[in-house]
Amino acid sequence: DIARNSDKGKKQNFILSHIWRFNYVIQRLKEVAEEYGIKVEVVDEAFTSQTCPLCGKPHKGARFVRGLYKCPVEGLVFNADLVGAFNILRKVVKTITPSLPALAGGRGNGGKALPEGSKTRFNLGLNETPQTSPPLVRG
Repeated sequence: DIARNSDKGKKQNFILSHIWRFNYVIQRLKEVAEEYGIKVEVVDEAFTSQTCPLCGKPHKGARFVRGLYKCPVEGLVFNADLVGAFNILRKVVKTITPSLPALAGGRGNGGKALPEGSKTRFNLGLNETPQTSPPLVRG
């Protein structure tokens, strides 16, 4: 079947080569980290960008503007990439508390991912996030 459909063979080779490269990078990362006494833990990132870091519940459609996440329960707006990264970290470090200013921070898409950037451009009236917990620290 693959011999008859050369595109299918190319696609499978492409997928296999990327899986191999990913696994090779992870293996090398583990080897080098071990030399420095660092443990590498591979974590499944499924649903991490849909889960609110405060209420802990997944919300489909919470990413309402490019780069922004709004929890319908808490009503707060966060940088979507930082929400995903925090939730991946939370899968390993169970006792971590989110820092609201850090999650609303402006990393990534320039000013596009900032609630205040969107407020002026799209007039969304987004919440400012007050400091209510200590900053993220290593656990």
